[in-house]
Amino acid sequence: MQLGMTEYLYGNYQIENEIMTITFEGAIRTYSRLRIVGLPNHTLTVTTTDFTPAGATEVATAAYTLTTDNNGNAFLYGVFAEGATVSVKQGDITLKDYTFSAEKNPNGTEYNKSYALDARPVIDGTLGGKTEATEEELADMVELLKNYIENGHTTIIVTGSQPAKLLKDGYLTPVVSLAFEQLTYAYWDEKNDSYRGTVDLIYQDVTEIVEYEFYVCDVLKSITLPKVTTVGDSGFWACYYLETLTFGSVVTTINDNSGEVFYDLGYQIGGCNLVLNSEQTNAAADYQPSGNTWWNTEWKSITLK
Repeated sequence: MQLGMTEYLYGNYQIENEIMTITFEGAIRTYSRLRIVGLPNHTLTVTTTDFTPAGATEVATAAYTLTTDNNGNAFLYGVFAEGATVSVKQGDITLKDYTFSAEKNPNGTEYNKSYALDARPVIDGTLGGKTEATEEELADMVELLKNYIENGHTTIIVTGSQPAKLLKDGYLTPVVSLAFEQLTYAYWDEKNDSYRGTVDLIYQDVTEIVEYEFYVCDVLKSITLPKVTTVGDSGFWACYYLETLTFGSVVTTINDNSGEVFYDLGYQIGGCNLVLNSEQTNAAADYQPSGNTWWNTEWKSITLK
Protein backbone atom coordinates (compact mmCIF):
# COMPACT_ATOMS: atom_id res chain seq x y z
CA MET A 1 0.00 0.00 0.00
CA GLN A 2 1.10 3.57 -0.58
CA LEU A 3 2.38 5.50 2.38
CA GLY A 4 -0.44 7.69 3.57
CA MET A 5 -3.09 4.99 3.29
CA THR A 6 -2.20 3.41 6.66
CA GLU A 7 -1.06 4.65 10.03
CA TYR A 8 2.64 4.68 10.79
CA LEU A 9 4.18 4.84 14.28
CA TYR A 10 7.81 4.92 15.40
CA GLY A 11 8.52 2.36 18.12
CA ASN A 12 11.47 1.63 20.39
CA TYR A 13 13.38 -1.61 20.45
CA GLN A 14 15.90 -3.26 22.73
CA ILE A 15 18.00 -6.37 22.10
CA GLU A 16 19.03 -8.45 25.07
CA ASN A 17 20.24 -12.04 24.98
CA GLU A 18 19.32 -12.26 21.30
CA ILE A 19 15.72 -11.28 22.10
CA MET A 20 14.31 -8.14 20.50
CA THR A 21 11.67 -6.28 22.48
CA ILE A 22 9.65 -3.64 20.62
CA THR A 23 7.46 -1.14 22.47
CA PHE A 24 5.33 1.81 21.46
CA GLU A 25 5.18 3.34 24.91
CA GLY A 26 5.22 7.10 24.55
CA ALA A 27 4.87 6.94 20.77
CA ILE A 28 2.87 9.75 19.20
CA ARG A 29 1.35 10.26 15.80
CA THR A 30 3.42 12.83 13.96
CA TYR A 31 0.69 13.30 11.38
CA SER A 32 -3.03 14.02 11.07
CA ARG A 33 -5.91 11.99 9.69
CA LEU A 34 -8.15 13.13 6.84
CA ARG A 35 -11.51 11.36 6.72
CA ILE A 36 -13.06 11.61 3.26
CA VAL A 37 -16.82 11.13 3.41
CA GLY A 38 -18.37 9.64 0.29
CA LEU A 39 -21.00 7.10 -0.62
CA PRO A 40 -20.48 3.60 0.82
CA ASN A 41 -18.32 1.15 -1.13
CA HIS A 42 -17.32 3.54 -3.90
CA THR A 43 -13.88 3.97 -5.45
CA LEU A 44 -12.43 7.47 -5.37
CA THR A 45 -9.36 9.00 -6.97
CA VAL A 46 -7.68 11.49 -4.62
CA THR A 47 -4.91 13.81 -5.76
CA THR A 48 -2.98 16.07 -3.38
CA THR A 49 -0.37 18.78 -3.31
CA ASP A 50 1.96 19.56 -0.38
CA PHE A 51 0.91 16.37 1.40
CA THR A 52 3.59 14.34 3.20
CA PRO A 53 2.27 10.84 3.95
CA ALA A 54 2.69 9.24 7.35
CA GLY A 55 6.03 7.45 7.43
CA ALA A 56 7.45 9.42 4.50
CA THR A 57 9.91 12.28 4.35
CA GLU A 58 8.89 13.66 0.97
CA VAL A 59 5.73 15.12 -0.49
CA ALA A 60 3.50 12.60 -2.26
CA THR A 61 3.31 12.89 -6.02
CA ALA A 62 1.14 9.93 -7.05
CA ALA A 63 -2.67 9.95 -6.85
CA TYR A 64 -4.44 7.69 -4.36
CA THR A 65 -7.14 5.19 -5.22
CA LEU A 66 -9.34 4.84 -2.15
CA THR A 67 -12.44 2.68 -1.62
CA THR A 68 -14.93 3.88 0.96
CA ASP A 69 -16.11 1.46 3.65
CA ASN A 70 -19.69 0.46 4.47
CA ASN A 71 -20.14 3.81 6.24
CA GLY A 72 -18.84 5.79 3.29
CA ASN A 73 -15.45 6.67 4.85
CA ALA A 74 -11.94 6.56 3.39
CA PHE A 75 -8.80 7.86 5.09
CA LEU A 76 -5.46 9.50 4.37
CA TYR A 77 -2.75 9.80 7.03
CA GLY A 78 -0.05 12.43 6.89
CA VAL A 79 0.61 16.17 7.06
CA PHE A 80 -1.00 18.76 4.82
CA ALA A 81 1.07 21.93 4.67
CA GLU A 82 -0.48 25.37 4.70
CA GLY A 83 -1.90 25.83 1.20
CA ALA A 84 -2.05 22.09 0.49
CA THR A 85 -4.88 20.93 -1.76
CA VAL A 86 -7.05 17.84 -2.04
CA SER A 87 -9.15 16.89 -5.07
CA VAL A 88 -11.61 14.00 -4.90
CA LYS A 89 -13.05 12.48 -8.07
CA GLN A 90 -15.19 9.53 -9.00
CA GLY A 91 -14.81 8.71 -12.66
CA ASP A 92 -14.71 11.99 -14.53
CA ILE A 93 -16.69 13.91 -11.92
CA THR A 94 -14.94 16.12 -9.37
CA LEU A 95 -16.77 15.73 -6.08
CA LYS A 96 -14.67 18.05 -3.96
CA ASP A 97 -11.74 20.44 -4.25
CA TYR A 98 -10.34 21.76 -0.99
CA THR A 99 -7.44 23.95 0.11
CA PHE A 100 -5.97 23.97 3.61
CA SER A 101 -5.90 27.76 3.66
CA ALA A 102 -3.79 29.96 5.89
CA GLU A 103 -6.98 31.35 7.40
CA LYS A 104 -8.33 27.99 8.56
CA ASN A 105 -5.11 25.99 8.86
CA PRO A 106 -2.15 28.25 9.58
CA ASN A 107 1.02 26.15 9.45
CA GLY A 108 -0.98 23.25 8.02
CA THR A 109 -2.68 20.37 9.78
CA GLU A 110 -1.86 19.53 13.39
CA TYR A 111 -0.36 16.28 14.61
CA ASN A 112 -2.74 13.65 15.96
CA LYS A 113 -5.83 15.61 14.87
CA SER A 114 -8.63 14.39 12.60
CA TYR A 115 -10.12 16.40 9.74
CA ALA A 116 -13.17 15.59 7.62
CA LEU A 117 -13.93 16.35 3.97
CA ASP A 118 -17.45 15.80 2.64
CA ALA A 119 -17.16 14.44 -0.91
CA ARG A 120 -20.70 13.17 -1.36
CA PRO A 121 -22.68 14.24 -4.46
CA VAL A 122 -24.50 17.19 -2.90
CA ILE A 123 -26.60 19.71 -4.81
CA ASP A 124 -27.50 23.11 -3.36
CA GLY A 125 -31.22 23.33 -4.01
CA THR A 126 -31.14 27.09 -3.40
CA LEU A 127 -28.56 27.67 -6.17
CA GLY A 128 -26.51 29.77 -3.78
CA GLY A 129 -29.37 31.31 -1.81
CA LYS A 130 -31.82 32.11 -4.61
CA THR A 131 -35.60 31.85 -4.41
CA GLU A 132 -36.16 31.93 -8.19
CA ALA A 133 -34.41 29.95 -10.92
CA THR A 134 -34.03 30.52 -14.66
CA GLU A 135 -34.41 28.17 -17.62
CA GLU A 136 -30.64 28.30 -18.07
CA GLU A 137 -30.11 27.18 -14.48
CA LEU A 138 -32.57 24.35 -15.03
CA ALA A 139 -30.60 23.23 -18.08
CA ASP A 140 -27.37 23.36 -16.07
CA MET A 141 -28.97 21.26 -13.32
CA VAL A 142 -30.06 18.63 -15.86
CA GLU A 143 -26.50 18.39 -17.21
CA LEU A 144 -25.06 18.11 -13.71
CA LEU A 145 -27.43 15.27 -12.85
CA LYS A 146 -26.61 13.51 -16.11
CA ASN A 147 -22.92 13.66 -15.27
CA TYR A 148 -23.53 12.34 -11.78
CA ILE A 149 -25.61 9.41 -13.00
CA GLU A 150 -23.34 8.51 -15.89
CA ASN A 151 -20.41 8.36 -13.45
CA GLY A 152 -22.18 6.05 -11.02
CA HIS A 153 -23.49 8.64 -8.55
CA THR A 154 -27.03 7.48 -8.08
CA THR A 155 -27.53 8.80 -4.54
CA ILE A 156 -28.16 12.54 -4.74
CA ILE A 157 -28.36 14.75 -1.64
CA VAL A 158 -30.17 18.08 -2.03
CA THR A 159 -29.59 20.73 0.62
CA GLY A 160 -31.54 23.91 1.43
CA SER A 161 -34.89 24.21 3.18
CA GLN A 162 -36.31 26.61 0.56
CA PRO A 163 -35.20 25.39 -2.90
CA ALA A 164 -35.15 27.84 -5.79
CA LYS A 165 -38.33 27.54 -7.87
CA LEU A 166 -39.28 28.03 -11.50
CA LEU A 167 -42.77 28.69 -12.89
CA LYS A 168 -43.68 25.72 -15.05
CA ASP A 169 -47.16 24.83 -16.36
CA GLY A 170 -48.72 27.25 -13.91
CA TYR A 171 -46.94 25.85 -10.82
CA LEU A 172 -43.93 27.18 -8.93
CA THR A 173 -41.81 24.06 -8.70
CA PRO A 174 -38.32 23.50 -7.24
CA VAL A 175 -35.76 23.52 -10.05
CA VAL A 176 -34.23 20.24 -8.80
CA SER A 177 -37.57 18.45 -9.19
CA LEU A 178 -37.99 19.87 -12.68
CA ALA A 179 -34.53 18.60 -13.55
CA PHE A 180 -35.48 15.05 -12.50
CA GLU A 181 -38.65 15.34 -14.58
CA GLN A 182 -36.68 16.44 -17.63
CA LEU A 183 -34.25 13.55 -17.21
CA THR A 184 -37.23 11.20 -17.33
CA TYR A 185 -38.34 12.52 -20.72
CA ALA A 186 -34.83 13.06 -22.10
CA TYR A 187 -33.97 9.37 -21.78
CA TRP A 188 -37.30 7.85 -22.83
CA ASP A 189 -35.86 6.45 -26.08
CA GLU A 190 -32.20 7.45 -26.17
CA LYS A 191 -31.14 5.25 -23.27
CA ASN A 192 -33.88 2.62 -23.51
CA ASP A 193 -35.34 3.84 -20.24
CA SER A 194 -32.09 3.08 -18.44
CA TYR A 195 -32.54 6.04 -16.10
CA ARG A 196 -35.94 4.91 -14.91
CA GLY A 197 -35.85 4.06 -11.23
CA THR A 198 -32.16 4.97 -10.99
CA VAL A 199 -31.72 7.80 -8.46
CA ASP A 200 -32.01 7.63 -4.67
CA LEU A 201 -32.90 11.20 -3.67
CA ILE A 202 -32.34 12.57 -0.17
CA TYR A 203 -34.13 15.89 0.25
CA GLN A 204 -32.16 16.78 3.34
CA ASP A 205 -33.63 20.04 4.64
CA VAL A 206 -37.04 20.73 3.09
CA THR A 207 -40.12 20.63 5.33
CA GLU A 208 -42.82 20.96 2.64
CA ILE A 209 -43.48 19.22 -0.69
CA VAL A 210 -45.35 21.62 -2.97
CA GLU A 211 -48.07 20.87 -5.54
CA TYR A 212 -46.92 18.56 -8.36
CA GLU A 213 -43.35 18.72 -7.06
CA PHE A 214 -42.42 15.21 -8.21
CA TYR A 215 -44.68 15.11 -11.26
CA VAL A 216 -43.74 12.06 -13.39
CA CYS A 217 -40.20 11.87 -11.98
CA ASP A 218 -39.67 8.31 -13.19
CA VAL A 219 -35.90 8.63 -12.83
CA LEU A 220 -36.36 8.35 -9.05
CA LYS A 221 -35.90 4.99 -7.35
CA SER A 222 -36.41 6.26 -3.79
CA ILE A 223 -37.17 9.54 -2.05
CA THR A 224 -36.08 10.16 1.54
CA LEU A 225 -37.55 13.16 3.36
CA PRO A 226 -36.05 13.54 6.85
CA LYS A 227 -37.88 16.77 7.77
CA VAL A 228 -41.03 16.99 5.63
CA THR A 229 -44.26 17.52 7.59
CA THR A 230 -46.47 19.03 4.83
CA VAL A 231 -47.34 17.55 1.44
CA GLY A 232 -49.01 19.51 -1.36
CA ASP A 233 -51.74 18.22 -3.67
CA SER A 234 -50.45 15.70 -6.25
CA GLY A 235 -46.98 16.14 -4.78
CA PHE A 236 -45.86 12.65 -5.89
CA TRP A 237 -48.02 12.26 -8.98
CA ALA A 238 -47.18 9.24 -11.14
CA CYS A 239 -43.63 8.35 -10.12
CA TYR A 240 -44.13 4.97 -11.78
CA TYR A 241 -40.72 3.52 -10.88
CA LEU A 242 -40.50 4.68 -7.25
CA GLU A 243 -39.62 1.77 -4.96
CA THR A 244 -39.58 3.51 -1.57
CA LEU A 245 -40.92 6.76 -0.12
CA THR A 246 -39.59 7.57 3.36
CA PHE A 247 -40.78 10.26 5.78
CA GLY A 248 -38.43 10.83 8.72
CA SER A 249 -40.71 13.26 10.56
CA VAL A 250 -44.39 13.06 11.44
CA VAL A 251 -46.54 14.31 8.55
CA THR A 252 -49.19 16.67 9.92
CA THR A 253 -50.68 18.15 6.74
CA ILE A 254 -51.56 16.57 3.39
CA ASN A 255 -53.49 18.74 0.93
CA ASP A 256 -55.43 16.07 -0.92
CA ASN A 257 -58.00 18.07 -2.89
CA SER A 258 -57.59 15.89 -5.98
CA GLY A 259 -57.22 12.57 -4.18
CA GLU A 260 -54.04 12.00 -6.18
CA VAL A 261 -51.20 12.96 -3.82
CA PHE A 262 -49.63 9.51 -4.23
CA TYR A 263 -51.18 8.66 -7.58
CA ASP A 264 -49.82 5.40 -9.07
CA LEU A 265 -46.53 5.38 -7.19
CA GLY A 266 -44.50 2.37 -8.29
CA TYR A 267 -47.13 1.41 -10.84
CA GLN A 268 -44.61 -0.10 -13.27
CA ILE A 269 -42.77 -2.16 -10.64
CA GLY A 270 -45.58 -3.65 -8.59
CA GLY A 271 -46.05 -0.88 -6.04
CA CYS A 272 -44.13 1.47 -3.77
CA ASN A 273 -43.03 0.89 -0.17
CA LEU A 274 -44.03 3.60 2.33
CA VAL A 275 -41.85 4.18 5.40
CA LEU A 276 -43.25 6.41 8.16
CA ASN A 277 -42.00 7.73 11.48
CA SER A 278 -43.26 5.44 14.26
CA GLU A 279 -44.87 8.49 15.89
CA GLN A 280 -47.18 8.82 12.87
CA THR A 281 -49.62 6.65 14.84
CA ASN A 282 -50.22 9.69 17.08
CA ALA A 283 -51.11 12.04 14.20
CA ALA A 284 -54.62 13.17 13.29
CA ALA A 285 -56.86 10.29 12.22
CA ASP A 286 -56.56 10.84 8.45
CA TYR A 287 -52.76 10.95 8.66
CA GLN A 288 -52.26 7.84 10.75
CA PRO A 289 -50.80 4.81 8.92
CA SER A 290 -54.30 3.40 8.51
CA GLY A 291 -55.80 6.79 7.65
CA ASN A 292 -57.72 7.49 4.45
CA THR A 293 -55.10 9.81 2.98
CA TRP A 294 -52.34 7.20 2.76
CA TRP A 295 -54.67 4.69 1.15
CA ASN A 296 -55.23 6.66 -2.03
CA THR A 297 -52.60 4.45 -3.60
CA GLU A 298 -51.85 0.73 -3.49
CA TRP A 299 -48.80 0.62 -1.26
CA LYS A 300 -46.61 -2.44 -1.56
CA SER A 301 -45.92 -2.17 2.17
CA ILE A 302 -46.15 0.32 5.05
CA THR A 303 -43.36 0.27 7.64
CA LEU A 304 -43.01 2.27 10.85
CA LYS A 305 -39.49 3.26 11.98
